[in-house]
Amino acid sequence: MTGISKIFYEISNGKTCRDLHHAHIESCRTHFYNLIWTLLPGGFKLYVPLLVIPPLLKGKQLTWKYLQKHIWEYINISLKTYIQAVAALGSVCLLYKIFGKLHFYTVMAIPGMISALVAPKMIHSHLRLQSITFFNMMLEVLIKKSNVSMIQFLKNSRVFGTAMFMIMSGIIMNILQKSSINQFWLISPTKVKSLIHEISDLNSNFEKKLIDNRKFCSHEEPCFNYIKDGIFKYTIAGLILEVSKSIISRFPLLMQEPLKFCVKILKGLSFRLPLFLASYVGIFRMTSCILSHFQKGDQQEFSRIAGIISGIAFYIYPKYQIFTLAFTKSIEMAWNYSFDLMNKNNCVYRCMKSINDLPILWIMRFIALGVMYHTALFYPHLSPAFNHKAFNFCSNNAVKTMKSSLISWMLETVN
Repeated sequence: MTGISKIFYEISNGKTCRDLHHAHIESCRTHFYNLIWTLLPGGFKLYVPLLVIPPLLKGKQLTWKYLQKHIWEYINISLKTYIQAVAALGSVCLLYKIFGKLHFYTVMAIPGMISALVAPKMIHSHLRLQSITFFNMMLEVLIKKSNVSMIQFLKNSRVFGTAMFMIMSGIIMNILQKSSINQFWLISPTKVKSLIHEISDLNSNFEKKLIDNRKFCSHEEPCFNYIKDGIFKYTIAGLILEVSKSIISRFPLLMQEPLKFCVKILKGLSFRLPLFLASYVGIFRMTSCILSHFQKGDQQEFSRIAGIISGIAFYIYPKYQIFTLAFTKSIEMAWNYSFDLMNKNNCVYRCMKSINDLPILWIMRFIALGVMYHTALFYPHLSPAFNHKAFNFCSNNAVKTMKSSLISWMLETVN
């Protein structure tokens, strides 16, 4: 039994679920009804960036039909996340009633898993979003907690972390270019068109026309506009993410002191995320264009090279969230790409198909939610910032209340 669990059983002896997180509400039933009303805004606040960013990145391609669908999907995932939150916090009381006492894993870990079990069926993209997000945060916790020398070196070396990210970025961009796999990544390469690469076979006038119009690349617009457009869009996206994060965390202050709210928003802004995104897309597009002009034609291999080189931008913003996202994406895409290319009569193909038939995303979410709920309460120093934010938003700060209860119990025991 670990030290933390021993301490928990000592300080929670004789305590109830009411003592833990609904001291001001006498009955568990009333508390559950209160959860139904108070937790509703949480999911909507959490997914504000998801509502705002994608339409902005659409630019001129934004349509009213897309916007309607996008808003409905935002409402859909927010409501289903709300149901998960109610189920998780409600099950804390239920588990206490069943076992007659508070257990180390029934306080948060099992309720987190229950929330995954009772969650309404989500559209695939939303299930993927939740599963990958929480699984990546779980990886971050495991990396922070690990004592393996290789992982310790990775944690402490920005250069090594950047080199790893460059390799993973190259793998991702190569697969996105060569396959029909359509998954979220920070950027997408322009698909290589069927261009005539042997310029020497063309007459000089046509060659001059191709050069003048810069048609060596697969994108439609001139290279300068292509690069500039990417840098501008991703800088704006990064700024919106930063502003959204700053506004949401300080929103209560808006009603009380609007001027102070604005000052804190400006002071709290960081430009490292926008700089990372702008650098990543800018270096990728510029490298792709240079290679295409140098070889007098675009090639699929250029996406891999540009992906590796652009990965150096990670040095600007070496965050666990970006690294774990690249790690899981590179593995998932490499798996799917290999599976698509494999001979269907191959034994390995049949094994991979059996694994693919499993509800992998659902299993990932089930495990990760349990781990991350547990981590948020008992190992807050290991918990990613977004994990705290997600649970505080969706639980209406119930996790904070539980932490305060545990601290007060510890003080009681000491005294």
